[in-house]
Amino acid sequence: MKILKGDWQKSVVAASVLVSTFVTAVAASDQVSGVPWYSVYEPEMTGAKYEITNLSLDPLGRMVATSGEKLLVYDGEHWISYEPKSEVYDSAPVLYAATRGPDGRFYCSSNLGISRIILSGDYRYELVPIEGAERTEDMHLRYSFVHGPYVYFYEYSDIVRFDPVSGTIVYDAIERHASSQFLPLGEDILEFGTALSVYLNDPEGGSTEIDTSLVNDGRYETRTAAHWNGQIYLGTDAGVSVVKDGVAVPWDCEINELETRSVAAMTPLSDDYLAVSIKSQGVYVLDSKGRVAQLLDRQIDHRFGDIRNLVSVGNHVLWASFGRSVVRLDLLSPLTNYSALIPYATIYPRFFEHRDKLHLVTGGKIVSAQYFEGGALKGYKTLFDQAPEAIVSAVSTEDGIVCTDYDSVYLLGDDGSVQTIAELDEINLVVRPATEEGYLLAAGPTAIYLLEKVSGEWRYSGKSVPSDGQVIFSVELDDGSVWLEQGPGRCLRVVIDEGAIQATHFGTDDGLYPSWVNIWKYGDQICFGAEQMLEVLTWTEEGGFEPFVRDSFPWVKDLNGVTRPGLDTKGNLWVPTNGSQHVILKPDASGTFEVDSTKLSKLEGEIIIKAIPRQNGSVWLIGRNHVYHYDPLRENGDGGKGETVVYQVELVRNNEVIYSLDDKREGKPLDLPFASNKLRFQITTPSIGYVGDVSHEYFLDGVTETWTKVATSGELLLLNLREGNYTLKVRTLFDGVPSESVDKMSFTIRPPWFRKDAAYFGYALGSIVFVLALVHFFRFRSEKKNKLLQVLVQERTEGLRKANERLNDANQQLYEMYEKTKAADQAKSTFLATVSHEMRTPLNSIIGPAELLMETQKGEFQQKFLGLIKAAGLHLLEFIDDVLEFSASESTERPFVYEPVHVKQLLLQISDSMMIKANELGVALNFEFQEDCPMYWNADTKAINQIVTNLLNNAFKFTKEGSITLSAGAEQNDAGQPLLVMSVKDTGIGISKDEQESIFEPFHQVENTFTRQYDGAGLGLAIVKQIVDRMEGAIVCQSELGEGSCFRVALPLVVANEEEEVGYQLRTSAGALELEGKAILLVDDNVPNREVAKGILSRFKCEVVEAENGKSAILLANSRKFDLILIDIRMPVMSGLEASKWIRNEENLNVKTPIVALSAFLSESVKMQCEEAGIDGYLSKPVVPEVLANVIFESLKKAG
Repeated sequence: MKILKGDWQKSVVAASVLVSTFVTAVAASDQVSGVPWYSVYEPEMTGAKYEITNLSLDPLGRMVATSGEKLLVYDGEHWISYEPKSEVYDSAPVLYAATRGPDGRFYCSSNLGISRIILSGDYRYELVPIEGAERTEDMHLRYSFVHGPYVYFYEYSDIVRFDPVSGTIVYDAIERHASSQFLPLGEDILEFGTALSVYLNDPEGGSTEIDTSLVNDGRYETRTAAHWNGQIYLGTDAGVSVVKDGVAVPWDCEINELETRSVAAMTPLSDDYLAVSIKSQGVYVLDSKGRVAQLLDRQIDHRFGDIRNLVSVGNHVLWASFGRSVVRLDLLSPLTNYSALIPYATIYPRFFEHRDKLHLVTGGKIVSAQYFEGGALKGYKTLFDQAPEAIVSAVSTEDGIVCTDYDSVYLLGDDGSVQTIAELDEINLVVRPATEEGYLLAAGPTAIYLLEKVSGEWRYSGKSVPSDGQVIFSVELDDGSVWLEQGPGRCLRVVIDEGAIQATHFGTDDGLYPSWVNIWKYGDQICFGAEQMLEVLTWTEEGGFEPFVRDSFPWVKDLNGVTRPGLDTKGNLWVPTNGSQHVILKPDASGTFEVDSTKLSKLEGEIIIKAIPRQNGSVWLIGRNHVYHYDPLRENGDGGKGETVVYQVELVRNNEVIYSLDDKREGKPLDLPFASNKLRFQITTPSIGYVGDVSHEYFLDGVTETWTKVATSGELLLLNLREGNYTLKVRTLFDGVPSESVDKMSFTIRPPWFRKDAAYFGYALGSIVFVLALVHFFRFRSEKKNKLLQVLVQERTEGLRKANERLNDANQQLYEMYEKTKAADQAKSTFLATVSHEMRTPLNSIIGPAELLMETQKGEFQQKFLGLIKAAGLHLLEFIDDVLEFSASESTERPFVYEPVHVKQLLLQISDSMMIKANELGVALNFEFQEDCPMYWNADTKAINQIVTNLLNNAFKFTKEGSITLSAGAEQNDAGQPLLVMSVKDTGIGISKDEQESIFEPFHQVENTFTRQYDGAGLGLAIVKQIVDRMEGAIVCQSELGEGSCFRVALPLVVANEEEEVGYQLRTSAGALELEGKAILLVDDNVPNREVAKGILSRFKCEVVEAENGKSAILLANSRKFDLILIDIRMPVMSGLEASKWIRNEENLNVKTPIVALSAFLSESVKMQCEEAGIDGYLSKPVVPEVLANVIFESLKKAG
């Protein structure tokens, strides 16, 4: 649990307005002024949303605060926020006052009346309204007190008395004299309030007025009252008064010296101390003589001026509230934060004694703390008005205080005089050797100067030695030597010998740590440590640096950042650290140390740079901005330790409360059914006055062998208990030490019904019945067997018949669905074929003539526009190809044909085919093939071609200048399988990170439709991704916007044997030159297409014979011999497929003539139909001259 310690930085800032730095702190007795250790519980910890209106103790001794509709409960470990509910009230009540009644139960008042508070099983408080105590519209009972057997709730105009035994309610139980408050005093009740009068009401209804004329001056109201040491104390706007012989007289106390004295609250702490809250000032603890012993005022924290609701716990813990926060004051804590007494605390404050007083140097002026007679801080008085303004170090001499302000050394006399001893540069430390009288050292980063006293006056001797760094701290040994700390890996030893000064410098070469070196002494030995150290070093003239009793300091391995320990008068070593845990090492008889980490646990996380033990046993702990003091005489021992209590038992299954302290069971054990064998025990040890760690452990007779720690704080779960009698013992551990307080609880778990005596009798009876039934069963089984079998056969036969009918119906439905799917697929294929034919046919009549005209028309103007026509046609053709290819791959997946392929030749041909486009765009097209990559792979030629072609087309589309590189190589995957890796890298526009996630989606384009600059259907990369996924490969895009892209494809293929038949060879168009004189039958119903094809063939000097349909083609094929037949597939009268079958089936002149099909839609199904019709090859429209020539040449070559 994190508790906010006192915010001393705020107090430092607040007090720094007075003056800055050189403090005369306290008397030589080291009596600390009365600033107690305190903890502030902010709203984030308590759960308060509104101002806290009341503080009280519940029946378990826990602190309870009311805030709006919530009860905030603190048990010494945690704050828990409850919102009380009630089945009677429609809305959550606003709570006013809560109090523990004389019957030990908890009661509260709210805007809905008076209720009893009960902790329910779901961890919420439940309000049970008191009958007859419902609130009236103008009644707000905001205060409460207990007097005798009654509980009183009241406000300024109403008072209600409740009898917890009889449950009776009495309104206006006390005859009030005015709007007032009440304080129980033995048998009487003190009444005070706004009428400037105070009355003492007796049980018989009489009252006595107390004379307040001497203290109220006719205008001061009595705000609060306290009964302390047999006397009545009244708190008014004018201060505190005491009632003597029926007359209130001013009490002679030190708070009367405050600027404002309006008393807000009072409560006795013990017979010795009274706590008083003064508005706009703070909380003051007064002794019986009226002296301020301790205080928390607004200089420490400005919020302390608004403290209300004082509640004392024991004689050393005071609780209070301000706003939505709760503050706890540990009045007898041995640890005190002294920082609030210092107007300004800077880094590395320095202590020294002068004239039996302890002084503190913190950085500028000299101030003397002024105290109340009781020892509490009253203010500050500035000393040495003529002193330098930036004092950084000082020591005591018999002549006065010698100090430095970096530039000079001064003597400050007790009469306030200031004398300059010497003007020296950069002095930041003045040191007085332990044994060398008449000498001082003035140390700085460049030199160490020797000051000497001659003829009763201090002066600079003229002697010095060099210094190689800033001097931070010093340690003076009894042998007269002085050790100076100089930072990381450095220190300095100075010796004064017969008026001469000698210095020895030490560094890492001498064995020091390279990190910051801290120096301190253990007895008469010098010690050296570091922030991260494994051992402590010491030094001797004979042996130099060496480990200092390594085995005696095991603690150094567990602590980080050890700073400068100190040895107290009992031999205890106080070990501060740079923000981690601080410990005290206590020597034992064996010569080692016992580690005590509890006394300084409050300072964990604080940076303590030095421990300074005093002769009286106390210790000063100097922080970078704080000063702490530990006084062992104020250790409170076991103060604040509460009793262990099991206050509630619940069923785990439904959170039902089966026991609470309200049940008053008088030692009777709980008797529980077996179904209640999972129990939750709520444990508490109300230790709101204890400052250490509180935990619990338990012992369950017959179950646990030793005491066992309770895993969840305050909650013990016992699950799956067997039947039997149990005794549970629970005790508390304070800082890990078991207390003598043990709470016991006995309970019984009854056996389940199946393990009771009646159940065992039932088991025996059931066994007999079972045997009789078994005999009866075997006797009649044979008689019924045949009947059962007959029925079973009939049922199964009927079941099989029905199942067969259902199966037939299902088969019929599947067949019908198959036919519908088949018909739909056929319809799709027919539609795509029609679309392809109707678009490719006119494209053929556009691209072909454009190419022919470009060869014959040499004019620049004609060439320009013919090029535009050709480019537009090719662009539209590419779009159609992508759409048809993607559609075909979606509808039916072509099986891959894996055969040995010369991959390098294949990729080189693809690269060569793209060279024309590269030249047209002015882009360099490079091809790279790794030397270690095999040439032959078992692959699908068409798939490789589609992947690379689409990737190159995509690169050309987005690369307007620069280069495109096609590369190939081989790698292995994690399973050792070879991978063919192909990549296409360009220097184009690149792709943003956002677009990279969707570029492989169909029809996706990088740019917005309305601002696009690049053409395409957006299907190329989708086709590539589809093929790669089918081949179980991977494709990766690496791209930066404006810097180009790289698409990398890895395919898991098998390396082929080079001697196997290669399924793909490099083709050439050289054969196109050997077509001269060949007779070719050209069959196409479209005249423009025939003219285009005829024009292309004429370029190669072929003899062309034309036919307009399949029937005409058959007649011509029967009339003469042709070298090759080019035939369109879709034609009227007779299709190309039918004509091809007639030519192949007829015994005519062209039965073996190669036939090449021309089609605008070459799907896989069309290609299969072509092969069945005897067609040797096929060519897609529109016709490209070079491709046509290659196809004709290859067909003629195959025909022989």
